[in-house]
Amino acid sequence: MSSDTHRQAPDQAREIIGILAKREEDLERRNEEAKAEAEAIMEQARAEASSILARAREDLDRLKAEQREDLAKKARQTMERKMDEAREQAKLLEQKAEARRKQAVELIVKQVLPES
Repeated sequence: MSSDTHRQAPDQAREIIGILAKREEDLERRNEEAKAEAEAIMEQARAEASSILARAREDLDRLKAEQREDLAKKARQTMERKMDEAREQAKLLEQKAEARRKQAVELIVKQVLPES
């Protein structure tokens, strides 16, 4: 072997090591970029999920309020209907009481003032 061949081998080895070191640096840089991109994507996904949950909570609260309003309206309607029925029954009872009072008065008058 000549001395030129011996000199070229270390130069080639240094060149290969340099190329490998550069590739390693590139891979590490790409890896860091990928990690940063993944973290950004995750942060965006968290923000979107948080927004979706907030909208869902708002929708749920709105639906609950609507249901409470519907129930209150139905309760008012039922109460009004029952009050109307009670008034009607009270009116009928008053009419019956008035009729019986008239009958009682007539009976008393007949007993006190018998027909001659």
